[in-house]
Amino acid sequence: MAFSKFKLDKPSQRTNPVPISAALPQSISAQESGHANDSLTRTGGCRKRRDTQIRNEPTSPGSESASSRSNLRKLSNISKDKRRRLTAAPWEEKAERMIDEYFDVRSAELIFHHYTGRLMPTCPVVIFSPETTASIARNTKPLLFMAIISVAAAGQCTPDHHRKFALEARNFLAGLAIFEGEKSLQLIQALLVVSFWYRAPENYARTNQNQLVSVTLSIAIDIGLDRVEESSSPQTADDQWNRAEAQRTWLACFLLSSSLVFP
Repeated sequence: MAFSKFKLDKPSQRTNPVPISAALPQSISAQESGHANDSLTRTGGCRKRRDTQIRNEPTSPGSESASSRSNLRKLSNISKDKRRRLTAAPWEEKAERMIDEYFDVRSAELIFHHYTGRLMPTCPVVIFSPETTASIARNTKPLLFMAIISVAAAGQCTPDHHRKFALEARNFLAGLAIFEGEKSLQLIQALLVVSFWYRAPENYARTNQNQLVSVTLSIAIDIGLDRVEESSSPQTADDQWNRAEAQRTWLACFLLSSSLVFP
């Protein structure tokens, strides 16, 4: 035992005690060294053993639950953007990739502000609250954001650049509704935007505005926008906004479909 090497000096020749860690053999691990220092202390040149427990005891169930709660807290601190990306549907990611292929972040923000400042007041089919930024709209409603960029980019980029992106955006939305069977308020709003500000292709025979409106109205009926109840009052401001948004969307569907049926 390494401790047997120590000898106490005479009182007249007593020197400062040697630290225990210095006398331990090099083969002893740092953990063992820590335990030795905790269990022994020097008092007047003598060693006195503490009644301490080894800290390296098995973890109790209570500490495991505390660790789980800590992990949950860390997970809850992830930003909303990251949480949305962790659970984003494949078509949401594709919509963002399509935007990035044609416009950088700054250009997309300017085009979105052009929509909210110029297009939205003249035809408030889809509106945003004043505090909604381009980043918030893109993160929460990527399909709608893509549709807005496809129509508001007119005059903000070259005609050929805008025409290609608008055609690709319309085809993507139509395919999502028809082939993928996606049904949501966001998709309806996106289809409304590209239908209200529809630009006919060079080959007029390939115009598909009527088909887009028909699909939009069908999805709106399927998700029940024509049956929004007004009997129960909204409990919160968010509920009130969501109801108003649904009613506005249904009214826009009626306006668009009736304008095409009765020119």
